[in-house]
Amino acid sequence: MSNQSPSLLGVVLCGGKSMRMGRDKAALPLPLHRRFAGSTFLDHAYHRLHPFVESVVVSIAEPNNAISRRYPTITDSSPGYGPIGGLESALTHADQRQLDGCLLTAVDTPLLTADDIGALRCVFERDPTMIVCATIDDMATDSREIQAGPNSYLVTEPQRPHYEPLVAVYPTRVLPVVRKAIEEQRFGLQRLLAQLSAHQIRMSSRSLRNFNTPTDLRALSDDP
Repeated sequence: MSNQSPSLLGVVLCGGKSMRMGRDKAALPLPLHRRFAGSTFLDHAYHRLHPFVESVVVSIAEPNNAISRRYPTITDSSPGYGPIGGLESALTHADQRQLDGCLLTAVDTPLLTADDIGALRCVFERDPTMIVCATIDDMATDSREIQAGPNSYLVTEPQRPHYEPLVAVYPTRVLPVVRKAIEEQRFGLQRLLAQLSAHQIRMSSRSLRNFNTPTDLRALSDDP
């Protein structure tokens, strides 16, 4: 990533327990026809962020030697609080390095494309004071179109938003609000985003699909 403003930390969220999958999702093998950026879910998620950010880290809830031996990691400073704990640690890491924000994706979204990620960055560059978040909500009162690669994306301001908070860009300026939410035991990111407001980018349900179970994994093998 060339040195430009705003500067972003790429973060792969990898702190879930993978209980429904029955094994660590980070180590799941990608089907052969999808191995463009590595052979596992984590390889792919890590490398696809690089063109859009200054550096990439893997966010983990607890120390994990298998991951830390291969990738730079940050561990939740507030373990047990779910994704908001990973967000707080990521924003702290970025703030300490004087970066402008964090571009988050989850390890279990292998169908998220480079163009999807580029659209998030594109909107953040236009307004780096605001959160930019993916959504599949159709309840929009105002929208505008942006171009990212060969695809067009609608940036919307929905009436009743449903955010995809783990596919988003968060400016470091929201760190005090995130910390306050944790202190007050308000751990839900939907509520936090509703409080802060965000630019939303409507993406396909395919791009945003989470792969949580063995059945989901078999469906990925069949996806063209």
